[in-house]
Formats: sequence, C-alpha cells, structure tokens
Amino acid sequence: MRKFSLVDKTWGEYKILLIRYGSDGVWEPAWQALQHSDKWSWIRLQMLPINDGDLWENAMHGYPLPLIRILKTPPKISISRCPDTQTSCKHDKVCPSYNSVSCHFHTLKAPLCFEVFEGDNSLRHVLHVIRDAWLEGRYILLVPDTFEENAP
Repeated sequence: MRKFSLVDKTWGEYKILLIRYGSDGVWEPAWQALQHSDKWSWIRLQMLPINDGDLWENAMHGYPLPLIRILKTPPKISISRCPDTQTSCKHDKVCPSYNSVSCHFHTLKAPLCFEVFEGDNSLRHVLHVIRDAWLEGRYILLVPDTFEENAP
C-alpha cells in the first residue's frame, strides 16, 4: 500500500491509495481479508483496477490526465454508499457518547473513537485505512505488482 498524489495543471491534485496484486490476482497480504470478505464486497466495487500499462506509465511520468479521466466515484461519495446494516460502532453498547446518527462507517463526522464492529483485527484495520483514505479524499487504485512504481 502506498499513498501519493497525481497532479494535473488543469484538474489539480488527485490523492491516491495504491494497492498491489500479484499475477495470481491475490492482493497484498494486509489487504487479503477484504479481498475475501463477501460482506464488504461493496467496497471492492468502489476501487478502480488499473490494468493498462500505458495509462499507468503516462500517469507516473507526468501525464496523469488519461488516468484522472477514468477515476470512478469521488471518495467522499464512496463512503456514503456503505449499507446501513454494516456500519455500527463496536462500542455502541458501552460508549457514553454513542450516537445512533453519527457513529457509523459512512458518516463523514464520526467521532475519533469509532471502531468497525465486523470482522477480525486485520479486516477492521483495512476498513479503517479505507475509511481514512476516503475521508482524506483519496481514490483507491488496484494495480498489478509488475507495474513500475515511480510515482511522483
């Protein structure tokens, strides 16, 4: 996983969270819990797989416009697509400041103590990384590990 930005003179800065996968289609080890989770599959639909080497090379060498043009849903909209049934806070029964309106995965202003209820520790960690990335305005891209990583 790597964070960086693509900058275009006309369109501005686009923040990226990069996740790599191998030739067998398996994601980086820290991300495999999400890759194999059926319950959180809606998140995978918000990610953008990049398989075009030329598109990637151009973006990495100062011409990001073709890649920028194919970016999907803006990150802060992606987070709002979370199904309500999966978003409760782990601490909803014990937290004195729990609020049924703001203590959800998809809420842009969830308190700092918010913790995803579902899954094991590795899945919860990945979900928090994704949530934080979307709140920062980062697009999540999946790229083969064969692509060069000479990001700006």
